[in-house]
Amino acid sequence: MGLFFKSVKSISIFVLVCSLFLNNASFIFAESPDRYWIGGTGDWTDTAHWSTSTGGSGGASVPDGTGSVYFDSNSGSGTVTINTGSVTVVDLNDSSANIEIATSTNGITVAGDLTVDGTISGATAIVLSGASKTIYGSGTISAPITISDDHTIDSTASIALSGTLAIAAGKTVTNNGTATVTNMGSTGAWTQGTNSTLNYLASSITPTLTATASGNTVNFRRNLTQNVKATTYYNLGIGVGAALTADRVYTLAGNVTVTNVLTLGQTANAFVVTLAGTNKIIALTGTDASTGGQPVVINSFGGNPTGAFSTSTSITVIYRGDGATTIAGTSYYMLRIAYLATPTANCTYTLGGDTTVTYGLTLGQTTNAYSATLDPSIYTLTLSRATGTPVTVSQYDGVDTGAFSVTSGTVSYTGTAITVAMMDYYNLSFTDAANDSADSIFTFDNAGTITVAGLLTINGIDDDDRVNLVSDSPGNQWSLSANGTFAIDYAEVTDSDASGGLTPTYTDLLDGGNTVNWGFDTTPPVPSSFSPASASTITDSTQTITFTTDENATCRLSLDGDETYAQMSDDTLCSGGGTQSHSCETPNLGSDGTKTVYIACTDGTNADDADTNEALSYTLSTASATPGAGGGATYWRRLYEDGLAPADFVEWWEGTTPSSSTSSASSTSSASSASSFSSLDPYHLLTNPSLRPSASSASSSSSHQRFRSGSLPSTLVTSGGMTSSSLSSARTQRICARVDKWIPLSSPRRAIILRRIKTWLGITCE
Repeated sequence: MGLFFKSVKSISIFVLVCSLFLNNASFIFAESPDRYWIGGTGDWTDTAHWSTSTGGSGGASVPDGTGSVYFDSNSGSGTVTINTGSVTVVDLNDSSANIEIATSTNGITVAGDLTVDGTISGATAIVLSGASKTIYGSGTISAPITISDDHTIDSTASIALSGTLAIAAGKTVTNNGTATVTNMGSTGAWTQGTNSTLNYLASSITPTLTATASGNTVNFRRNLTQNVKATTYYNLGIGVGAALTADRVYTLAGNVTVTNVLTLGQTANAFVVTLAGTNKIIALTGTDASTGGQPVVINSFGGNPTGAFSTSTSITVIYRGDGATTIAGTSYYMLRIAYLATPTANCTYTLGGDTTVTYGLTLGQTTNAYSATLDPSIYTLTLSRATGTPVTVSQYDGVDTGAFSVTSGTVSYTGTAITVAMMDYYNLSFTDAANDSADSIFTFDNAGTITVAGLLTINGIDDDDRVNLVSDSPGNQWSLSANGTFAIDYAEVTDSDASGGLTPTYTDLLDGGNTVNWGFDTTPPVPSSFSPASASTITDSTQTITFTTDENATCRLSLDGDETYAQMSDDTLCSGGGTQSHSCETPNLGSDGTKTVYIACTDGTNADDADTNEALSYTLSTASATPGAGGGATYWRRLYEDGLAPADFVEWWEGTTPSSSTSSASSTSSASSASSFSSLDPYHLLTNPSLRPSASSASSSSSHQRFRSGSLPSTLVTSGGMTSSSLSSARTQRICARVDKWIPLSSPRRAIILRRIKTWLGITCE
């Protein structure tokens, strides 16, 4: 009996346990709260689209906020519309690029991680509320986004946040992947992680931006004007990847530092992105080896640059990397090399292309003695500031810490009123800025020296647009040491000592005065070969004096005393001005005796003074010019000395040997001996053609043959290279003056001589 009851008790306990197990089976095998979407397009509340497993059967309950939801490759394609409010999930995983989640007028809160490979759209925000959660995927969230706690974008993500992003105050989004953000809102913080990328499309960034992590890049790429946030960047892109439809200006909202590379412009079309900023600084501290030590890269399209720095706003670009650095070849408003740097060694900064600085260039730093050398390489650095000082050299402990290379490249100054840096250069150029009938003025420190190792170019445009090189202290010389070559045209230099180098050569250079070793002619012209020679006896009281000068000159003659060229302005101006051959006729010398004639000349720059002019002494003796005195030889010598008769007449007359017999004035017989003509006066010469030399007396003289071959006046004209038509009025007057001197008005022979002169020379003497 006892055994029976023990068996019944055991069975009862077994039955009770089984009953308890069966009654609580729903607790032990409870359904998971996670849901999987199936069936493509549908409403969130439609249970036919929810399954408890991927690709499973529908009919599961709608997510209740305690689990995660999944849209995957088994979800089909289409749009899932959130048609009810207060939807909450733990993790939202939209790993299907074919699914769009539409918030419509209802939002969704994600308390866990968010994965978006498809699209989340709608007018109502998706709220990311979990702390220290992660965003994954490569899709797009076009709905507004509210992040109420710290979140991280995964390093594998490449997500587009095209809806307005609102980060709660005091909260941070850390981007470790690639994020394209249209608008960050106004609060919170965004931090760029290592090797991350932020592409930003709004007009400005208001939240705190931290972008210093190694390898990270922030690209401003709005297709409108855009402000660049003031902060420190590792890599900064301006317009990089932008889909531009026009040229755009991006403006610095404050001072910016880039520790690695700044990239300007895009590569899809020719529209240009310009980085501007009023009184703003962009400091470049990088020397990125991957870009050849070039912290600025300018993109291009079709061979033309698509990025630029503004030269119309006062933006300053500072290169201050501690190492070899390449300067982007472009235009700058203000360019500073090594400024505010703390170098650990001497550094060289090299131009990567032709470069223009429109306002000012600063070289060197003030923190220690290490130097910064700007090497133009094969390029030209143009300093195009119109007025003022385009180059400033920093100093440390009184020593310059900035310099130009003296082994290559060109530094070119161009402007209207410029102060030049007294430095060493390789090639140095000064040019007039505009063809505006105004000279360009380049001013030099009189206490300094310019050194040029290569080509010195000083290039004006024309006589009205010269390049003037002047001292900052008139009367005190600035120094030049030029030891290469020269290209100088339409220039003027004043107060300069170039004796430290070679003498410059030039095409057109004016001497403004007080110059040394500039190759100028500093002496007045030197006359020589005077005829009649000084100390000669002259017979004409209005003597013609001929001479030559050692350079082209203009000369004057005076009887007034030992005067300068300028003081002779009221005296005789000699003919032959601007040439080296000159002829001067004295005013009437008066009565016989010793006469002093002064001649002064100028080459246009240097003129004779009282110490350098020429004083010629003559003895005037008019008695030797009376008829018969000296005979025909004297007459023709007088005409020859005045340039009116050929030399061979004088040679013949003076070369004959007089005999004891002399032909009379009335003789009509042929002359049988040359000696019979040695004492003939002008009357016999002009009135007795039969008195020409005979063939026997002149067989060895070509001049005799010319006498025999034609009339004497005809020979006079042809052998002297003269014709009656070529006789100037001055020469006509001289011939007639000789007639007046040697043939008195009372002479019965005068009329005969005048008729002969008119017949033979076409000259009428009254």
